[in-house]
Amino acid sequence: MGHAVGDIGRRCAPSLAARACRNIGRVFPDWSDERRRQVARGVFRHLGVSVLEAARLPRLVADRRMPRLTVLGIETLDAACRRGGGVVVATAHLGNWEVLAACFADMGYPVHVVARRHSNPSIDAFIADLREGYGVKVLDRDRDVKGMLRALRDGGIVALLVDQDTRVQGTMLPFMGLPAYTPLGHARLALRTGAALVVLTITRDAGGHHTVRVWEEVAPDLSLSSEARVEAMARRCNQILGEAIAAAPEQWVWFHRRWRASAEAVQ
Repeated sequence: MGHAVGDIGRRCAPSLAARACRNIGRVFPDWSDERRRQVARGVFRHLGVSVLEAARLPRLVADRRMPRLTVLGIETLDAACRRGGGVVVATAHLGNWEVLAACFADMGYPVHVVARRHSNPSIDAFIADLREGYGVKVLDRDRDVKGMLRALRDGGIVALLVDQDTRVQGTMLPFMGLPAYTPLGHARLALRTGAALVVLTITRDAGGHHTVRVWEEVAPDLSLSSEARVEAMARRCNQILGEAIAAAPEQWVWFHRRWRASAEAVQ
């Protein structure tokens, strides 16, 4: 059913499908046109599955969600949590990121997801209710900085999706081998508060199983100036997330205008 929903979405949004193929071609110029189209088709199908899956999450109790997950590298996250001061998590629109949030809430971690308000209040309320239904607190990206600071001060996890070109403070950094406008809020928040910055992702395996990977804690280089530290940490996050996307390209949102700023600079 999810594949069918994805196929319908792809046919209804041919411009997004075309952009996905173009972006895939920019990152993987050696791939054939057919392979690019196959990956783009897989992107929409995966998204269709993920949307239906996310809608069911609040109705599944934790002991039914967790058996479908494997978590690798959890000791890295636990070590960061034990030090106190909270943890800033950097992740991407890869795999089913809603399952990722639910997974850590199920394991007892105090998870706060930073998100931008949707322009449609009904959709915004639906998404917030969905996330809170499986134990995740939602913080407004633009209006709830105090909430982020409070969550970290209380030893919580503040998770941000950092893989898109959004209208927030950032700079041009490499992303999958190409210059891309990159948000810096995750690195700046960690440095400002003394929280750990940890990169993690989720990907879907065969049979609907998910693998969560805690990649590493990105430590600041104390030999750099404060602003250079921020950029270096964001650069490392980009590198890790790029590797994760390259390993599961059908599960990332290639139709986003990720390299918009670099294209506009060329024009």
